[in-house]
Amino acid sequence: MDRQQEQMTFLKRFTKYNPSPARRAFLDSSEWIGMRVNRDPLRVEVDLHFDRRADASLLRAIERELVDLYSAASFRIFPHMPPECFQAGVCMHEIADEATRIGAVTPGFFYDAAYYDDGEKIVCELPFLDPGVDLVNDAKTADLLERILASRYGVTRRIEIRSSSDAEEKTAERFARYERENREMTEELLAANRQRAEEEAKRLEEEEKKKNLAKKTSLTGGEKAAVTREDGTRFRVGTSLFETRDAEWIFGLPVRLDPPTPMAAVTGPRSDLWVCGSVFSNVNRPNRAGDKITYTVCFSDGTSSLTMKKTVSSDDAAWLAKLEPGTVIAVSGRMLRDKMNEEDLILSPKAVAKIKLIPRSDDAKEKRVELHLHPSRRTGRHGGALGTPRDRRHRSRQRAELSRTDDRQGKAEGERQDPLRDRVLFRQRHRASRLRDRSPVALGRDGGLRYRNDGA
Repeated sequence: MDRQQEQMTFLKRFTKYNPSPARRAFLDSSEWIGMRVNRDPLRVEVDLHFDRRADASLLRAIERELVDLYSAASFRIFPHMPPECFQAGVCMHEIADEATRIGAVTPGFFYDAAYYDDGEKIVCELPFLDPGVDLVNDAKTADLLERILASRYGVTRRIEIRSSSDAEEKTAERFARYERENREMTEELLAANRQRAEEEAKRLEEEEKKKNLAKKTSLTGGEKAAVTREDGTRFRVGTSLFETRDAEWIFGLPVRLDPPTPMAAVTGPRSDLWVCGSVFSNVNRPNRAGDKITYTVCFSDGTSSLTMKKTVSSDDAAWLAKLEPGTVIAVSGRMLRDKMNEEDLILSPKAVAKIKLIPRSDDAKEKRVELHLHPSRRTGRHGGALGTPRDRRHRSRQRAELSRTDDRQGKAEGERQDPLRDRVLFRQRHRASRLRDRSPVALGRDGGLRYRNDGA
């Protein structure tokens, strides 16, 4: 071993690693022995010598930090300690864990093992029946444990693995524990499934309520439109959903917004009610003096519509002027007969607030498409858009005859019109056009051509 290698330490070799003070002191207490490296993928194995027994859990923690630091596939530190540090009751558990890390032993086989050392042989008793112990011995696990013991502590012992005297009791206890754990796990899974089933049933019930609510849309046949409270501040009137949480009161004193009255249910004068809807018309008319303005605001909640009238001075009309089409409002007031027309109802407001209309969302899995077809107005006698070719020729001849008739009517004054002559000329032209349209189909007995439109 040359001088440079004698002075090498773990932290001098791995300069990027900056451990905690406790781990630095632990590594400084070791002596460098050697290192093996595989570059692709990066695998590092380091041999260190300690004067006293090294804590295996501390070594595992340092290895995990170095794997993350160097992005290595594995980083292993093999401690080498004096034989005086070996104690079978403590050290054999660490050796069995090392064999498990290598992959030679199934995890859990040596958890409850008992070790007995007589100086020449170490007896390892496992709480398993003979078939299970035979599996361990067939894999030559004892030979592997002996090699790890010699490498780590420099101790040469023969290791014997056998079944413990209470293996049957331990096996029964183990199976009972497994059964209890499986039962508890099954109960947890069943409870989770029941909870999911209840949540799914609740969700389906809510969806069914929404579907039923969508069917009750407006006042039909004297029935009231459906009004439901979605939560504390949301009200559904027919198919419209209104949100009153952040209501902005623009006129009057704030009032408690209970479930509103659907406009379709308002059929006569009422002393006190509140309705909500979207403005679609706002008309103002000043009086002759010009000091007052009467605003007529029409708004609808989707079931019907109402008219709100308010006469105010010009200085107090700002809030009414802001009620543009599309504004959603909640109005508390009285329904009265219109003084100008006793058959009409008007809403006299006591308080008005701006609220929100929640847009409808199409949540249907299967969308419905409606197709509307209208027949064309330009249809012929046989149902076509422009009629058959014969219809088109007939209309063309009619237009031509009308044009010639107009020309005749527009002749200079003094020229005498002869109605009988005009009728004769019209018949001659009509017969000529019929002859042009005929097509010969056969020869007659007299040698002449026969046509489709001939009578015989």
